[in-house]
Amino acid sequence: MRGWIAAGLVVLAIASTRTDAGDLEGSETDGWLHPSAGVEESHAAADRRAAQQAYLRRTAGALAQTDRPRELALAALLHQAAAHPAPPQPGDVIDTPVTGVQSDGIARDWRERAAARAGDDVIANVLLIAGADEMDGISQDAAQRWADAQPDNSAPWLLRTDLPIDALLQAAAERRHYDSVHFQTLRWMRDALAAHPADARTRASTGSGAPMGERVYATMLALGLYSANAAPGYSRLAGGCTSATPELQVACRSLAGQLLESDTLIMRSIGSAIASRLDAPDVEATRAIAWRTHAMQRATAPDGERQFMRLLDDTSIRTEIELQARMLSDAGIPLVPPADWTPPTH
Repeated sequence: MRGWIAAGLVVLAIASTRTDAGDLEGSETDGWLHPSAGVEESHAAADRRAAQQAYLRRTAGALAQTDRPRELALAALLHQAAAHPAPPQPGDVIDTPVTGVQSDGIARDWRERAAARAGDDVIANVLLIAGADEMDGISQDAAQRWADAQPDNSAPWLLRTDLPIDALLQAAAERRHYDSVHFQTLRWMRDALAAHPADARTRASTGSGAPMGERVYATMLALGLYSANAAPGYSRLAGGCTSATPELQVACRSLAGQLLESDTLIMRSIGSAIASRLDAPDVEATRAIAWRTHAMQRATAPDGERQFMRLLDDTSIRTEIELQARMLSDAGIPLVPPADWTPPTH
């Protein structure tokens, strides 16, 4: 059920610019690693982890005290992340759920209170879906409320694991578009975290880098947490479309078209993969998606965190697709692949 959402592609690009935790600058003598370097780095990493866990718990408690649905849902997510053996650090590539530990009583209580108050607040419901390792009753109800609030949006329907796959595909295909509300949610999370700034110890970078600024840290922490959000299960969707009846093939084609125009690159990739299983795959769309994924690695600036923060602050950018287009344009990289470019085979 869990998987990467599109933010993970941005995190991947940003993370590739960061100093690796194992690069112990200034700890070598005559080309040999100093014997104490590994121990010192281990202690430093443990200190960072302890500070981050304390910050996550402290911020979760402060957010929960507001008793508002969005804050309660985010508080539960932060509380669970703090209990994870290695809470997300800014710039991390996250391909496993941050809520990989069983939700404890505190987080469950906050999620239940958030659910009781969420109503048609889409961001609150999205955060409730993000707060479950598996789609539990609270998450399914949140998906239904989201669907009621945005009846033309197929995104909440694709999260309905309580529905048979045929019914899910038919319901999603009847919508007009797919919108994960990714940037709206991410911006709200960033602002909520920035209201509770982390101290310098918590914001300490790996390696020899200086601590991140407070707002940069909040931005990257929000991105790291949200990168572990629930995404539709690709294997279930693909399996349903592969073995589909002629009637369901029509629904799958409609859904693939929605996803190919969606707000995130990962969902466009899923749309391309579904289309490739149907009668007439869109070769050019698949090639364009492969180019975008490839080109984003080159478009990320050396100060990747600040670059992303600046673009996230630009309210004229409404989706991840638009943010990526800006990054590519700023880097002088074409938005469409050159005529002679072929996707990598690996």
